[in-house]
Amino acid sequence: MRTASFRAFQRLQLVREYLDAFRSATGIELQFVPSSVRPPCEQPADSWAGVIRRLAAPIVLEGKHVASIFSEPVMVETGGARRLGSADLQAMKRMSVTEFSGLERLLRIFSKHINVFANRYLVIPQDHDAKWVVCVKERMEQEFAGPITERDAARIAALKPGQFRAKFQKATGMTFREFLTRVRVQKAMDALRSPAVSAEQVACTCGFSSVAQFHRAFREHTGATPAEFRLSVERERTASKGQRKARRARVSPGANGESVHKSVERSAPPSPVS
Repeated sequence: MRTASFRAFQRLQLVREYLDAFRSATGIELQFVPSSVRPPCEQPADSWAGVIRRLAAPIVLEGKHVASIFSEPVMVETGGARRLGSADLQAMKRMSVTEFSGLERLLRIFSKHINVFANRYLVIPQDHDAKWVVCVKERMEQEFAGPITERDAARIAALKPGQFRAKFQKATGMTFREFLTRVRVQKAMDALRSPAVSAEQVACTCGFSSVAQFHRAFREHTGATPAEFRLSVERERTASKGQRKARRARVSPGANGESVHKSVERSAPPSPVS
């Protein structure tokens, strides 16, 4: 079982919407490329007090670098006097080191978002999907726990098995078996969020033939074992509860019904008048 192809990610509506939104907000074009493509190294700009750089962030899934996002060249100003340069340099978008760092942080947040939610995004129907692809995805969503086969899916799509195999892989970037396993892993992730359900129960209800197969598929698709995933969910819950308690403590009512921060403000001594 291999990592989902770059093609599968490239077709995600989420990726296209983010690239469009980033361009609209910043005026900077982003490229979504395979991991084998490397952006050119940064260069000093001799005619300017700055460096030519590209925003860049990797997309890592299941511990593998599958794609990258990087921008068109931008001029990062490093201080000093500006001097007139070539027409290309003059037309290049300029920004401070702080602005560049902020935009790069946005790209990294997005890449983490893709990493966490990639499995769910890869299996849901997309706007560009043909009607038969949507029908097959919806049936797999409904019958993932049963023994649904590629031949069954071909009948749903009204295609011969050989035609279906080629067309489905072209449309999704995955084979039918890889896609079905991703659907089942996603269902298992949802089920594991409940501490009352055992891993054995999850394996059975999500269509895996054995607990060993479930553990193997889950790790290949998430980079973690079911137990590790469940522990991370519990840590997130604990952290979230702590944050909510902290917020309530900051605005909890005082003895006179006023919030704590307001009471502190009112009890503070007046500033001396100069």
